[in-house]
Amino acid sequence: MFHSPDFQDLVQSQGIVWTPEHLDLLTDYPAQFLGGILGKTLLGDIHDQWVKHIWMSPEGMDSSLMAHRGSYKTTSCTVIGPILRWLLYPNCRIALVRETYKVAAETLATVAKNMENPVIQSLFSAVHGEGAAKATINREGKLEFAFKKTNTKEGNMESFGILGVPTGFHCDKVIGDDFVTKEDKYSRAKREKTRAAVEEIQTNIVDPGGECSWVGTPWAKDDAWECVPKPLKF
Repeated sequence: MFHSPDFQDLVQSQGIVWTPEHLDLLTDYPAQFLGGILGKTLLGDIHDQWVKHIWMSPEGMDSSLMAHRGSYKTTSCTVIGPILRWLLYPNCRIALVRETYKVAAETLATVAKNMENPVIQSLFSAVHGEGAAKATINREGKLEFAFKKTNTKEGNMESFGILGVPTGFHCDKVIGDDFVTKEDKYSRAKREKTRAAVEEIQTNIVDPGGECSWVGTPWAKDDAWECVPKPLKF
């Protein structure tokens, strides 16, 4: 059971002193800990399990998760999960892939907004140095922070539609969220395009040692879920 610190006190305090106990809670209960800071009070133990499955699996291990609509999959796995990853691996380049570029870019903007939270900023400063979470690039579709020390053309996060990941883009982690949609249920051509896109991403986009994670809901028996690792199902 998660024993939450008083997040209201954290949010209102000035000059938070982070302790090893805070960091233990963060890695044990990432969704509830980070969600509590960000005001996401409906996340529970199951969401911690999801975040750890997607973001803390052994290096190079792909993963996937199916859960019903409205279960806070995107909030926990796609919006909160990257914060945990960057705390642990600040140079990580993440490709955020959703059904369309517009939706993916909107989700990236939410991640960027959450990173501006003063408590999140304080946490990154404690782990990676003062001002580490300052955005050095924050525009539609691309996000990069001062904590990234590697010199690559890719940022810490870039967003794409499932059919629009460009050849030549490379990353350390793909998070595919609702990459299969209702359109895949009714259109065989769309299903085949989505399947081909998922296979291309898994084969050519992720650098050696990286991983792909897929989150969402299936729509058809032969949709792109057949191309990804066997998912945890909720």
